[in-house]
Amino acid sequence: MTVSTKSATRRELRILPALELSPSLIAFVQRPSGVLVLGLVSFAVLAFVAADSWRRAALAPALCVLFAGWFPSARRQILLIASIGMLWLCDPFQWGPAVEAGRRANAYLGNGDRAALLVGALALFGGLRQLAGRFPEHPLARSSFLLSLSIMAAALVASQLGVLGPLALMYLWAAIAIGSRFFWFYAYSMAGKSTLARRPLWRELGHYMPVWNYLSVGSVVPYGKGEAYLAKAEAREHPQLAAVQLRGLKLLLWAGLLSATYNLLNRIVFGETTPYASLNLLPSLDFPTLLELLRASEYGRYAPIPVSWAVVVGSFLVHEMLFLAATGHAIVGAARLLGFDILRNTCRPLSSTTIAEFFNRYYYYFKELLVDFFFYPTFLRCFRSHPRLRIFFATFMAAGVGNALYHYLRDFPRIAKYGVPGSIRDYSIQLLYCAILGVSIGLSQLSGARRRAPVTALRRLASNAFVLLFFSLLLLFGEEGSHSDLSARIRLLAHLFGAL
Repeated sequence: MTVSTKSATRRELRILPALELSPSLIAFVQRPSGVLVLGLVSFAVLAFVAADSWRRAALAPALCVLFAGWFPSARRQILLIASIGMLWLCDPFQWGPAVEAGRRANAYLGNGDRAALLVGALALFGGLRQLAGRFPEHPLARSSFLLSLSIMAAALVASQLGVLGPLALMYLWAAIAIGSRFFWFYAYSMAGKSTLARRPLWRELGHYMPVWNYLSVGSVVPYGKGEAYLAKAEAREHPQLAAVQLRGLKLLLWAGLLSATYNLLNRIVFGETTPYASLNLLPSLDFPTLLELLRASEYGRYAPIPVSWAVVVGSFLVHEMLFLAATGHAIVGAARLLGFDILRNTCRPLSSTTIAEFFNRYYYYFKELLVDFFFYPTFLRCFRSHPRLRIFFATFMAAGVGNALYHYLRDFPRIAKYGVPGSIRDYSIQLLYCAILGVSIGLSQLSGARRRAPVTALRRLASNAFVLLFFSLLLLFGEEGSHSDLSARIRLLAHLFGAL
């Protein structure tokens, strides 16, 4: 299920030169002066792409490039130190529920408490991982993902039973915050039972939220998966390492170009304020955002149909796809600068002719997470004598159930706010979104296995347009910033087709 990047590379060469094929550049980045230039350029581009509040996250990959270039034998140790340091510098944990519980107990979750909990969590993860490596055939080791999921579910339920005092509840919410942030990284560290005992623990800890992941605000998707995957993708010696770093630099330049395009379109089309003062001087069409359309539909107010269509499609292209592509290119580019030749996160999604192909190309590492922990386990266990039902059900469990579970765990503060039943009700529209997506991708998988790719340019273009429109319309039910009820979203959908 890997996306080929060969054709994408040919297209890139028309805009950006093939830096990794230049012998002079490969020789230059192996010298100390070249390492310095590489670090400075990477910091400049990463700082441009990163969001304002997370701009400091751009410093860590650049410093790692510098120190790893000057001390190549200590590259993995540098990555470990930087990753742990970023946990403290950026503090990516959602402490809100713990702080609120502490306020009710007249207690304060201080930096010392947070550091102690974090060290304890890493020690626990490391200990469990070592035990799994020593006893890989033990039932608990073989079911480590389900066990971790059960523990998280039990902790969330315990937070709502009312049997814990405010102080105990504060520490429980703090533990949930750490577990939610590390959950999928820990799951990948426990994967690959056949090589678990041979993988050094300290390397695994370096990939519990590695430095490049901080460039994605709020995401807990492990870009680069885990140590088992990264070890295969690692370039250890020059000139291969230099070529990978140049490919990373080229991807960073792409990220900068996409980020500039995102901010430009966001300003011209939607009139949004950008982080760059010069862009804010440009005139704007002042189209409403999709969030504003949904809020207006609650009161029966609608923009003209052409404007509504432009907003729906434009919101998906700009706010979803272009933003994700810029962020993903920056993250993968940073990983390549550190010597890990991992695959791109977004690779020509608009060329997709099926819904399943688009999902594969659009958000590769999220798709891989769903495939690794939901699709394959389901596929290997269920409906073995019914091949088509087997594929459909495994796909639905990944793109539907796994998708919903990922976002529900990521957004655990809503459980503290509404309780478990209330949070599920609040999440009901997103559950519908995941169900539609899972069924659609499953049907696309089944139909794609039977039909051939479009043979004419016109039919291919029609397939591309259908896929784009499907995901644009699906966003009506996936817009998380709006608390509009289902009826308002359905009314907006009906308005797009002239029914209202």
